[in-house]
Amino acid sequence: MLYNYNTPIYARVHSRKLGLLRWSLVALILVYILFWSMLYKGGYLKEEAPIGTVRFSVQHAGVRAGTKDTPCHDPFEPGCHLALHLPKELPYCVQNAAPRVHKKFPCRHLDATESTTVFEKSLLIATRITEYTQQRACPWGKNGGDKRCSGIWTSNAPTTFFVADVDDVNLVLDHAIDTPTLGVTAASRTSPQGSLVSTDDATCASTPGADRPWSPCKILPNTTSERSGLDVLRLSTLIRSATGIGLDTATTFASNHSLRYTGMVLVILIEYSNFVPFFGVVQNTTYNYRVSFIRGTGAKILEQEYLNSDHSRRILQKRHGVLLAVKFSGALRQFDWSVCLITLTTSLALLAVATTVVDALAMYMLKESREFDKVKYIDVKLGSEVSAGQTWKARKGEEAEDDEDAPLIRRNLSSLNA
Repeated sequence: MLYNYNTPIYARVHSRKLGLLRWSLVALILVYILFWSMLYKGGYLKEEAPIGTVRFSVQHAGVRAGTKDTPCHDPFEPGCHLALHLPKELPYCVQNAAPRVHKKFPCRHLDATESTTVFEKSLLIATRITEYTQQRACPWGKNGGDKRCSGIWTSNAPTTFFVADVDDVNLVLDHAIDTPTLGVTAASRTSPQGSLVSTDDATCASTPGADRPWSPCKILPNTTSERSGLDVLRLSTLIRSATGIGLDTATTFASNHSLRYTGMVLVILIEYSNFVPFFGVVQNTTYNYRVSFIRGTGAKILEQEYLNSDHSRRILQKRHGVLLAVKFSGALRQFDWSVCLITLTTSLALLAVATTVVDALAMYMLKESREFDKVKYIDVKLGSEVSAGQTWKARKGEEAEDDEDAPLIRRNLSSLNA
């Protein structure tokens, strides 16, 4: 017993339909492993999600004086002409006499610096501002402890206005990524220019630079200059590519108001990749932009400006607008033997599925399932009741009645009686 060696017994079943079925399943599984899992999905590569940093700036679209299409950056460059609308030309301004479904407010022009609040990986571009002029009611100084305060500030009547032409501002993006484990780095300045992927048919059809007039399409951004080559995307294009709508569309949570009034949240996904299906890892790392709209919420921040040195008067602003948050996604890849072997061995385990499916079909669905069961399983009872030889003889007697039902493999089990 100490030197016994156990091994499985295999039965070779001669059946054209079962054989063709098994090899067809094996072929499909091999195609899945080689072409889909390994070559198309890059299962032989180690991948790592990028971490990155981004720098924002917002600009009005300007043209240098004396030229037709030379872009410039207001307000840093003198002689930069902006194509601004009169408030009476904008349908959301109270200066416009045309009827509007949503409530109108007075409009003011603000430059990009005035209307934008920048955070680490997000920024808010104001579309509606409610302004309060406040006086400190709970004073500081020597006599501050002599008065019990029921409030800290008193306010004048607030003033609410829309920011005019905010739809036409341009967002400039400068970003870079790193993968600490793989050591792969990339940046928008050095990588081939990325595209904005839009899933809205109307945006694809109406936006210059789209590769096709239906979705999904890729929209090529403008660039700041040949020297820096930063991507420039218009705010209205970003909004439409994510929602198919504009700022004057009704909100889902504030009656009689539009997104221009409540604000909205957009998430800009920057997808980096250095892998091309069927070609593998490429030298140039590429990226694309995708924008998603988070429904059912607005965006608001508070800002204050003190009007005197003792901080007794201030202007408080409630700013609603478009909150743009940037997240990095995608994956950078590199060849790795361990990942390749793990993916390959895991995928090859699927080959057992072919045998399992054929066995189940032969045992439960075909008319010869009874005979296949006799070949696949041998009933052996040890002891004084029935010997293994008697079991086999009884089975042979059954087979003699009908030669067509005879099993294809016969086994001599008389040695089990020893």
